[in-house]
Formats: sequence, structure tokens, C-alpha cells
Amino acid sequence: MNTQTKNDSTLTLSKNQMRDYGPRVVDSIIEHFDTMWAKDLVTTTSSKERYEILPEAVPQEGSTGNEILDFVIRAKLHKNHISSYPNSFAFVPWTL
Repeated sequence: MNTQTKNDSTLTLSKNQMRDYGPRVVDSIIEHFDTMWAKDLVTTTSSKERYEILPEAVPQEGSTGNEILDFVIRAKLHKNHISSYPNSFAFVPWTL
């Protein structure tokens, strides 16, 4: 007997919702590139800091598009390796 529940979750946005998100996404990208020179080329975080950014397992309930976009901008876009930075030639990951 199959006891698994089928997950029919999909990301569904109407044409108007997609148009509403468009300017926010574009503005975030423009801001990222416009302020790139003022940012550290590489940011480092401890395991504790990474856990504070992503403190939970995959959520069982969905979030709104605005919540997801806010999270990506806050937690990821400003805390990553800026490979598009003109002086960035390579990234070689290593741990001590």
C-alpha cells in the first residue's frame, strides 16, 4: 500500500503577477551591479552565520513571491562571491 502523499505544488503566477515582480527583480539587479565596487569581492560566513540565514529545512508550506524575492535579495544577493566583479579572475574554494 502506498502511503506517500503526492505533492502537486507548482509555482503559479498570473501574467499580471509576473509583470509586478519584473521591476523589483530588475531594480535589484541594477542595484547589485551599481554598488558592486563598494562590496567585498568575497564574503565569508561561519557555519553559525549560514545557519542563521537558512535556519530551517525545506518548508512544507509555500511562501508568497514577495517573501521569496525579499529573502533572495537579503540573504543571497548581498552575501555571495561576486564573480562578475571586473577584478575577479577565479574562485578556488578551500577549507582549513
